[in-house]
Amino acid sequence: MTSYKSIKYDFSGTEIEDIPQSPTVTGITPSSYSEAQIPATLAVTGTGFLPGTTWKLKGNNGTEYAITTVSYTSNTAVTVTVPTSVKGVNNDPFDLVAENSVTGEGSNLFTVDDNPIFATPAGSLGTILDGQRSTYSLSPATATDPEGQTVSYAITTGAVSPGLSFNTSTAAITGTAAAVPSGTVESSFTVRATAGSQTSDRAFSITVAAPTQANFTTAGAGTYTMPATASTTTLLVAGSGGGSQPYGGGGGGGGLVLHPSYSIPSGSNQYYIGSGGTGGGSAPSQNQANGGNSQWGNNDGVAVTTAAVITAIGGGHGSGKDGGSAGGGSHSSTGGTAIQTTSPTISADSKTYGFGSNGGNAPYGGPLPSGGGGGAGGAGGTPTGGSGKDVSATFGTGIGQSGVFSKGGGGGNFTGSVGSNPATANSGNGGGSGNAGSTGMISIKY
Repeated sequence: MTSYKSIKYDFSGTEIEDIPQSPTVTGITPSSYSEAQIPATLAVTGTGFLPGTTWKLKGNNGTEYAITTVSYTSNTAVTVTVPTSVKGVNNDPFDLVAENSVTGEGSNLFTVDDNPIFATPAGSLGTILDGQRSTYSLSPATATDPEGQTVSYAITTGAVSPGLSFNTSTAAITGTAAAVPSGTVESSFTVRATAGSQTSDRAFSITVAAPTQANFTTAGAGTYTMPATASTTTLLVAGSGGGSQPYGGGGGGGGLVLHPSYSIPSGSNQYYIGSGGTGGGSAPSQNQANGGNSQWGNNDGVAVTTAAVITAIGGGHGSGKDGGSAGGGSHSSTGGTAIQTTSPTISADSKTYGFGSNGGNAPYGGPLPSGGGGGAGGAGGTPTGGSGKDVSATFGTGIGQSGVFSKGGGGGNFTGSVGSNPATANSGNGGGSGNAGSTGMISIKY
């Protein structure tokens, strides 16, 4: 049997040389930069830093980004420059890696973090009209984060309009705005968007409007600025026809359009208001003329079939002229034909929501009276003009003839005219025999 001696070896730590030390990274300052600030420097602290150490940033998916600019201070402090290669990669948070012959790193130390960016400029998100207090459309108060982080929201000052609520996850503004008794009420507030450690603030406002009625009475072209796109109740009244000679037929009332839900876009809108036709002279067919068209969506008064334009056709003059409502017949002639609901020259809505009636007939000669003009509410008689259209329940009694529009003018006989003589201004009422017609008007309510 062979035996071996037990041998002891005793080494002193001072005799072990060139054992590489693993570097440690304990901190960096600052911990975040925006993309616009890069390239930028980081002050790094730790241990085991050596001249010639290789430095890298490592993204959360393991991709490494070389750091080429390093300033060595001591084995516990260096300054490195963040490379532009980390911009736009959405790979936060980054580890900082130091490599000698062995590797050390600090985890989740650095982020590229820009402030959230709002989609809408500061200022008004929009105006909520009374008829759209639950169906409004507002610009968004949302923001996006350049690094793709989830954005949350808060209102830091002020509040959205009464009746509305603000969603802190989506920035959606929902609810039914409380009614405003008159004018407009503006609510101002500040939204803070937060993504990670970065925030952005932006000031917004919302305006809520009371019910609005706008009346237009000046003949010719005009424009109106809508504060927001809206479905409106729209009344168009054309100019009425002039009456024939003093004992002739009455002028027809202006064609009338009453649209219950006509959409008018925000911004500047064109319109045109037709004038009343001239009244007749002493001889048959002398001077009398049809009334002019009224129109919304164009400013030349020319009837068009475009769907975005609605047209009220001018009333026909006495002597039986066709028109929106037609003129009454004179001297044993028939009354004219109303074309407001049938004309191929105007849009479908102009006909669907239009009103107009035929003129009345004149019996044979002598002292017997001539026909009255047709009205928006009924045909002309002998000699009375047709009835008008009463819209006072919607538009009130302060416009037209106490809220009534487009009556037919009365016919005349050899002792003079009967019926509406002269026509009421801005009513679209037809001129009685021998008299001029009335200028039309437009009213919108929203």
